[in-house]
Amino acid sequence: MSAAVVAFFNNKGGVGKTSLVYHLANMYADLGRRVLAADLDPQANLTASFLDEDTLERLWHPEARRSAAPARTIHGMLRPLIEGTGDIAPAPGQLVGDNLVLLPGDLELSGFEDELSQAWPRCLEGPGNPRAFRVMSALGRLVRAVADLHDVEIVVIDVGPNLGVINRAALVASDHVVVPLAPDLFSMQGLRNLGPALRAWRDGWADRLARAPRDVTGLPGGGMRPLGYVMLTPHGRSDRPSRAHSRWISRMPTVYALEVLGVAPRVPVDIAVDQHCLAQVQHYRSLMPLAQLARRPVFALRPSDGIVGSHLQTTQRAYRDFSTLAVRIARRMAEAEAERRPGPRELEPAPRVDHRPAGGRPPGTSPTAGPAAGPMAGPAAGLTVGLGAGGGPRPALGPDTEVALSRVPLARSETAPRATLAAGPAASVSTSPVAGRPGGPVAGLPAGPVAGAPSAPVIAGASVAPGASVATSPDSVGPVSMAAPLPPGLPPTVAMPRVRPDRPRPGRAG
Repeated sequence: MSAAVVAFFNNKGGVGKTSLVYHLANMYADLGRRVLAADLDPQANLTASFLDEDTLERLWHPEARRSAAPARTIHGMLRPLIEGTGDIAPAPGQLVGDNLVLLPGDLELSGFEDELSQAWPRCLEGPGNPRAFRVMSALGRLVRAVADLHDVEIVVIDVGPNLGVINRAALVASDHVVVPLAPDLFSMQGLRNLGPALRAWRDGWADRLARAPRDVTGLPGGGMRPLGYVMLTPHGRSDRPSRAHSRWISRMPTVYALEVLGVAPRVPVDIAVDQHCLAQVQHYRSLMPLAQLARRPVFALRPSDGIVGSHLQTTQRAYRDFSTLAVRIARRMAEAEAERRPGPRELEPAPRVDHRPAGGRPPGTSPTAGPAAGPMAGPAAGLTVGLGAGGGPRPALGPDTEVALSRVPLARSETAPRATLAAGPAASVSTSPVAGRPGGPVAGLPAGPVAGAPSAPVIAGASVAPGASVATSPDSVGPVSMAAPLPPGLPPTVAMPRVRPDRPRPGRAG
């Protein structure tokens, strides 16, 4: 399976979890990624966000449940397994937009709890009880089967605010976990409950997988890797919380690291620089009723939906905030996959320069990670290079120094050109033409201080000596830098990282 599965989970309700999943699912679709939104919460609030009441009534009507037609909700697809007449019966789900598929929830899903509670301990019996493994993996196998039917790239899962058996099965189905938070005591206590539960579920499922019978296939790995947390700021600006909220916001980084990651920070960490904070998202409280009425995300509201005046700027800011968060989550998923699987990284971190001489690191330079060269994919947005963390004078690049340039790639099938800087004052770059670029001294690249380079210096204040090699690497990060303050505006689309390798699709070039 090529899709990455991420669950949004907090056992404290009212933190905007379902709204966050709804907006991110729409944002991924808007950015050109095929996404499956799976509603595994028996309350089915995510389904109600996508579908109107007439459609919901037809979906949940008793006649529809008794129909011989393929099931259209999560419970209907589980019914053969629950009734003992077969296994799961995956169906296409509900296409709710371009690139966006919904796996509809069902209030009757809560009836699956008894089966799940009995199956968890019975899995310890090992090969002697294959049905227990089929029950425990049912949600995961179903989500992945629907994802494969639509060839989606990202699956976002909404779950209920509890530590019950349905959520345990839903988390077993997930590769990654994002924790939505609100700045209050209850969210902080929720973190203290959630962290130990995640570790217990992850370890417990790993123990059971080791005992699984070989004839039960498609069992999820149950990675549940924490990607970070999203802080919802209820009122005002996200960068200027009220004093009451600041009290709790300041404590969240430490509690998250200690309870979820099992790491005790040496000193308190400010949320503004906490690497585990994916974003601080404004609630957009005044626009939510309009968004619910129009059945659109806040960033997609139009003047015809009642958006006028300053609300237009708010919708533009919402687009910037959610697109940035979507790219950041996709980046974290790709990095987690690259760490889990040995081999060439599918996505590198934020643009970096790596100063690595052949014989070792020169004194006085900071250790920074640089991406390796490889194939590239995505829309063009120019060449970018950033310096790693640390102060001091900018380094000079010597003859034996390798420089890895991160770039936003051009096309899915494009391969990374390798370029060599020639000696002499008017060094030139020998590379292949880049489609879509204006012409320059080197075909396809605009003119710059070095022929064929961008018009701005690659590294301000750095000198390039003869023999230094330059390699471009795959980094599908869009114009929004995850390691720097956001630019004032955002282009209509953002290049999205590929979290898993592309699979060839019929009628399309790889």
